[in-house]
Amino acid sequence: MVAAAGTLYDLGPIDAASWNQLCFSYDAEAKEIIGGATVKRLETKQSKPEVCLGSPQKSQPSLVSIIAAVSITAGLPGDLSSNTSNCSSLVSSSDLLTIDSSWSRHGNVLDVDYMEEELCSKSFQTLLLPRAANYNESRDLCKAFGGSLPTKEQVLEGLRKVGENFPKIDSASGFSEKSVSWILSQPSDDEDLAAECFTLLTNGSVGSRPCVSELEFSICRKPTWVRYTLYGDVGNFDRYYFLKMLPEGRFYFEGIQTSNISEEGDTWHLRSHLHRRTWKLAGRGALPLGRRVWHSDNKNATFTLTSCSVLRFSTNDGLCIPGSQRCDGKKDLADGSDEWRCRERLVEKPADYDSTVPPTNGRNAQGVVFYDYDLFNINHITSEKGEAHLDLGFALDWQDHRVTLWDVGPNPVIFSCEDIWYPKIGMYAGYKTGAAIDVECYSSSCYVEKIKGVSEQLDLSDPLMGRSLPGRKQNLSVFSECRVTLPCHFEFHRFPFGSHVCNGTFYFLRDTLKMMWRRKATVDDSEYEQNNNLLDFRLVNITSETSITPLSEGKNLTFLVISLHLQSLYEYHLLNSFGPSALMFIICYTTLFIPISDFNERVMVSLTAMLVLAALFSQATNSYVKTPYFKLIDICNTRKLVHQRQCQG
Repeated sequence: MVAAAGTLYDLGPIDAASWNQLCFSYDAEAKEIIGGATVKRLETKQSKPEVCLGSPQKSQPSLVSIIAAVSITAGLPGDLSSNTSNCSSLVSSSDLLTIDSSWSRHGNVLDVDYMEEELCSKSFQTLLLPRAANYNESRDLCKAFGGSLPTKEQVLEGLRKVGENFPKIDSASGFSEKSVSWILSQPSDDEDLAAECFTLLTNGSVGSRPCVSELEFSICRKPTWVRYTLYGDVGNFDRYYFLKMLPEGRFYFEGIQTSNISEEGDTWHLRSHLHRRTWKLAGRGALPLGRRVWHSDNKNATFTLTSCSVLRFSTNDGLCIPGSQRCDGKKDLADGSDEWRCRERLVEKPADYDSTVPPTNGRNAQGVVFYDYDLFNINHITSEKGEAHLDLGFALDWQDHRVTLWDVGPNPVIFSCEDIWYPKIGMYAGYKTGAAIDVECYSSSCYVEKIKGVSEQLDLSDPLMGRSLPGRKQNLSVFSECRVTLPCHFEFHRFPFGSHVCNGTFYFLRDTLKMMWRRKATVDDSEYEQNNNLLDFRLVNITSETSITPLSEGKNLTFLVISLHLQSLYEYHLLNSFGPSALMFIICYTTLFIPISDFNERVMVSLTAMLVLAALFSQATNSYVKTPYFKLIDICNTRKLVHQRQCQG
């Protein structure tokens, strides 16, 4: 099923082993697709008709496939030539659209030239796998060749002439079983020693034997025109090959133009008829499929010969997995080749890269750092110290045109910050000006997360089949958890009433004039999810702004200013400081009503109240600022209490 313009279309059965021809028609009057999908007709700004394979530029990618030929024929469906139903006629048709410079590429698009046989041939080869192996090993080796083991149905239908496909085997080889090849079976568990898998017998019938046992040979059914790609720094050798059969089950790989990979004795050689240089496969008896080490004179190199398409990734043994599983942070294979060297080669730097120089892309240019922040914690703010201690995280993104990024997966991949230039933060105590204060960042993690829709470049010279992104198109990111102290501006003449502000101005250490701050989001939506009551104050709001000061030569001086807006908690002071004082005064006053006969009790109550008031007064004096008039209430209460004692005396 394929979706187009919100409608699902059934394209019929899809053959995974060969090319599939998808035909549909477009109604110009109704402006809709009839009987198909994958292609949309759009109108450009020049009002000219345009064909789009996949999605419009502003939409999410919708097509993950290989398109080999495109043909457009005008007319009614009933008037179309029957030649369009024939693959060879379609490929060689004059209506075929040439994919040339008139086509624009957006997203992950790779141009590859295919031969007509690759697109149209339905023929298959019966390949003899020259290796003693159990069921799982034979199945995987056949997959590496781009084929599959024969099915039970194919054997029962008589599609295998076994005797003429196998070399003559004598008793000295140790092969005395009637089973001569594995047949495609249900997945086998290597730990289940008793599990049995189907086998092909010498008489053409179907048998079975333990899956963990080995067969000397096995046959593999593969499409004749499977293309094998050779990745690596091969120099003057072909990139693309096809498998050719030889007598007695032997085979070799023939290049499209000048090269071939053939077995001589028990060693495979890569040769070209244009020059004398030869590469020899390391390891006798090894097959060239997969990721292998080759020798030439005194030089060693790693090449990858694979049947995998450009949408897939080849493991070390030549198996094909979806390209999205490469460097996705999860080991999908037992040998871990899908995650091999992902972090090590994630960021590629030129030899003269200087991590102390910011990526300004020019002498007078300025770089941009996109920021966002998250406030984790605010310690209690007291009027005595007049400062706010914050724990916050900075999420910073920037681009470095000097680096190349390899195999960036959908999940964030962490790398060492010290390998590259990354923004380091300083702070001024106050709004845009003030004393410089160190920002203590106790944790910084640099990472790369792929941007959707960015075009990757497949590098055929890379044996790891890597896809690269230029640094000017892909963000580098760092998340730093920092602890800072913001000075607060209290209005002491109104204490403990009124509103107050704590400001901090952040800048880039050593790169203030070379890099600019810019907010990721268009709206400041910062929120503090912890308790807003900060002892003496209540947090009312958190704001941030990017301060911009124009300079000469078109440059700007920018800062990030973060402000805490506070409201005094006068209820806190009334209830916790002056409330107990008032209560003690009331208790003292009640002693006037104690009978004179209980004079000792009256004295004890009064003295106790005076001691408590003295302690409360001392606490208020030590913890509050020196100027609030509200503090004088305790002095007034104390004077009244002393005057009361004098009256009683």
